[in-house]
Amino acid sequence: MEYKGKVSLIGDESTGKTSLILRYIKDTFTEEYLTTLGADFVERTYMSGELPQLSALDELTIVFWDMAGQSHFKSIATIYCEGSSGMIIVFDINERASFDGLPEWVKYARQTCPTADILIVANKTDLEWAVTEQDIKKMEKQVKAEILLASAKMALDDEKSNVLNVFQTMAGAVFGKFQEKRAN
Repeated sequence: MEYKGKVSLIGDESTGKTSLILRYIKDTFTEEYLTTLGADFVERTYMSGELPQLSALDELTIVFWDMAGQSHFKSIATIYCEGSSGMIIVFDINERASFDGLPEWVKYARQTCPTADILIVANKTDLEWAVTEQDIKKMEKQVKAEILLASAKMALDDEKSNVLNVFQTMAGAVFGKFQEKRAN
């Protein structure tokens, strides 16, 4: 069976949302800052064997929306985020301000897409951290969402990258929503 879902990446500007998508889709990285103006998107289709939840007859296509992080684009982003099955909130682990802004982003995600699964990504783990593991655990409890560590700078096959796990975790959650609907 064919399924199609939507996942939006949101968070402050310069947190690496575009870099995470480029690493995942093309396994590339650039040191050059790539500003997203408004929104951009890419599609990824999963077949049997790529996600443990997919049977031999299943195919899942997810459109990943990359939202600009500048505050003046937030109202526009709401339009693009609507209907998302999943929301990935990205923060820069070496920028305390982007970490401190997580509760506001989680609130925004829950208001914009109340039924979406939320996953938070601490990006740029290859750099010096401005938050501790204890800070992360406290934040997970506060916002009631899991925080995964990742580095878009590292190749997909580097286990310290964790980018593959981030996107596959979200894809599995999106597919789980389809399974729940089919079961009801």
